[in-house]
Amino acid sequence: MARLIRPFAGERAQLVAKALIQEFGTLGNVLEASPHRLGHLLPDDRNIVEQIVAARNLVHIGLKQRVDGRPVRPDDAAMHDYLRNRLGNSAEERLAAVYVAASGHFLADDIVGVGCNASISVCMRTLFRRAFDLGANALLLAHNHPSGKLAPSALDVVNTRRLQSVARSLNIVLIDHLIITAAGAFSMMSDRVL
Repeated sequence: MARLIRPFAGERAQLVAKALIQEFGTLGNVLEASPHRLGHLLPDDRNIVEQIVAARNLVHIGLKQRVDGRPVRPDDAAMHDYLRNRLGNSAEERLAAVYVAASGHFLADDIVGVGCNASISVCMRTLFRRAFDLGANALLLAHNHPSGKLAPSALDVVNTRRLQSVARSLNIVLIDHLIITAAGAFSMMSDRVL
């Protein structure tokens, strides 16, 4: 990591890299850390914090370009990479909605719910209003499990079935609901949970 940050950390690269790894554990976790947490750890190194955030944004843009305008498939490795980056290594669960055109192509995505480490609160009205505003005919949902467990909880299944029912009544197809972790992706549709 010291070699990566040397261009903007200079002689302090080794010291800064050590502090980052001690605090966050991995390069991936450093890239996922909020600017606030990075700034708290490196209060005298604003430039380094800005460069780390810029690197994260470049990775995000590159991953989004791999899915933007392409057919949305729940088994697509590029989609999994993008969603893993989007949901990150967050300490709380986050729910992402991928909005899909009638052609099956990616339109947009949003984080539509944030919760604690075991559940997510989502406003269905906001989720479906956005789908209508975009002209989406389908949704792909994905959320992270901070625990790292790929299996859905009973609450995940109940809430997804409820959301699927609302979507169906609005003529919006729920393509799938994925659970994304560093270890992989779990498809509720493929495993016949839905």
